[in-house]
Amino acid sequence: MLRLKSDFSVNYPGFSLRYFIGTDYAGTGCTAMQTLTATSTVQYLSSPNFPDEYDTANDCEWTITSSSKSLRIEVIFADMLDGEVCYSDQLFIYDGTDSSSTKLAEICDSSATFIDSQAYYSTGLNAFINFKSLQSGRSRRGFLIAYNETDTVVAVPSTTPSTTFSTCGSISLTITNLSTPLYITTPDYPIFYASNLNCEWQVTGSQDSVLQIKVLDFFLENSEECFGDNVKIYDGPTSAYSRLTLSCGEIGTDVNSTGNIAMLAFKSDGSTSARGFKYQVEAIGSGTPDCVNGNPTDLNATLERQYFNSATYPSNYGSGITEQWLIYNTLSYDYEIVIETVDSRIEDSVNCEFDKVKLYEGPCTTYSTLATFCGVVTPTYTQSNGLYVLVVFTTDDSAFYRGFNISYYLREVTTSGLTTKQIVGMIIGIVIGVIVFGVLMFLLFKKVIIPKLKSGGLGSTLSLRSRRSSSSSSSSSSSDEESGKRKRRLKPIPKASTVLLRPSSKYSMKPKLPSISQTKS
Repeated sequence: MLRLKSDFSVNYPGFSLRYFIGTDYAGTGCTAMQTLTATSTVQYLSSPNFPDEYDTANDCEWTITSSSKSLRIEVIFADMLDGEVCYSDQLFIYDGTDSSSTKLAEICDSSATFIDSQAYYSTGLNAFINFKSLQSGRSRRGFLIAYNETDTVVAVPSTTPSTTFSTCGSISLTITNLSTPLYITTPDYPIFYASNLNCEWQVTGSQDSVLQIKVLDFFLENSEECFGDNVKIYDGPTSAYSRLTLSCGEIGTDVNSTGNIAMLAFKSDGSTSARGFKYQVEAIGSGTPDCVNGNPTDLNATLERQYFNSATYPSNYGSGITEQWLIYNTLSYDYEIVIETVDSRIEDSVNCEFDKVKLYEGPCTTYSTLATFCGVVTPTYTQSNGLYVLVVFTTDDSAFYRGFNISYYLREVTTSGLTTKQIVGMIIGIVIGVIVFGVLMFLLFKKVIIPKLKSGGLGSTLSLRSRRSSSSSSSSSSSDEESGKRKRRLKPIPKASTVLLRPSSKYSMKPKLPSISQTKS
C-alpha cells in the first residue's frame, strides 16, 4: 500500500513511481563470461545482488544469443550514478559478441532521474552485455534488463534517435510531422555538461499546432531561485515572450506552448555540473490552452477591426461582476494584437483598486500583466510577445457606470525588430538632434561670421593671406617695403575707451507708459 498525504502549505509537482519484481538474475557473468540463450519468452538479467547494492570493482560479461531472430533488450531499471561523471559505474550493450562490435548503449543512470524504459535491438543473432564498477565505495542498486527474441529488424542501430539535438548555440528546429517528436538534451548527455554554457533551441511546429514539451530526464545543479544552472522555456520564438517555466535541481516541468513556436534556453555557470536533461518535444493539435480557467468569450483577431464591450454597455454594469475575453492571433508571430479603447466609463480609483479592466500577455492570469485601466481613459495597447491576450473585467459592490467598448485587430510587426517605444524614441532623438544642431549653427553664424564680415576682418585676413602667397618668391627687401605700404594704408582702430555709444534719436531709452485717464464717479 502506498499513501500520499499533503498539508495546506507548499505544493510541488508530485512523484512518478515504477514497480516491478526485483530478483538477482546475475548468474555467473561476474566471475567469467556467461552465455545466455534468448527465446520468445522474456527473461531477465541484473547486476549482482539486485535489488540490493552491487559489489564494487565488478567487470561482468554476458553474451546473449538467438537461434534465428534479432534480440530485443529493454533496460527496465538503472541506478549507477552517484554524482560522478559517467566514467565510473557503467552498463554497455553491444550489437555483437564482444566489445569490438557496434555499441548500442552506454548507461550510467540514476534512479532519481531514470524514468522510462529504453529498448535496443540487435541486427544479428548476438548481443554482448558488459557491466563495470570501480572501487569507489559508492555502489548503488545497479540495473535490470529484459531480453527476448523479436521479429523487429532495426537496420541502423543508434544509441540516440536521429531526432535528438544536443548541440549548444542558437539552434532552429522544425517538427514537420505531428506523430514524430524530437528530443533535446544538454551537450554530451548523459555525461556531465560543461561550465559556462549558453544554449538556445527554437522549435517550430506546423502552423495549426502547439508544442507539448515533456521532461524525460532532469538533473541540474540546484540553487536558490535557480540562480545557477537552469532551463527556461519561453512561449514564443525568443526570450522576449512570456516564460512558461524556470527549472533547476532534480525537478523539471512539463509545459505546453500556446502557439506553434517555443524556445528552450539552458545556462550553466562556472561551478557545479550535473547530468543534464532530456526533453521530448511533440507537435499536437491546437485548442484552448490547458491553463485557461472559467469560460472566457473566444475572440479571433484578424486584420479587420472588431469590437467587444462590457455585457450591459452602454447601460450601467452591476456589482460583483467578472467577465473574460480571450483574444487569439489567427495569423502568426509576424503580427501583433492591437487593442484600442473606444469608450471607457469605469469607477476611477488609485491603482484601479476597485472596478478595472486587466489585460494579460497570454491566455491565463498566470502570465505577465500587459496593462490595467479604469476611469474615463481610452488607452491603446499592443501585444507583440504572444498569440493571446486575456481581458478580465471585474467590479466591486459600490459605484456603477456604463462600462467600456474596445476594438481589436492584427497589425504586422515592424521588420526592424524594434518596439514601438524604441522607434518613437529614435525619431524624437533625431528631431531633437537636428534642432540643436540648427540652433548652434545659427548662433555661430550670428556671433562670429556676421561680425567679421561687417568689420572687414574676414576680408582683410583673406586679402592678406593672398598677398603673402603671391609674394613668397620675392626678395626680403621688397617684401618689407610692400608690408610697410599695407600697414600705412590700414586705418588705425580706435581704442575701446574712446568709443561712445549713443542712443539713436529714433528710439528713446525711457519706457513709454500708456496715459492714464481718471474719471470721477
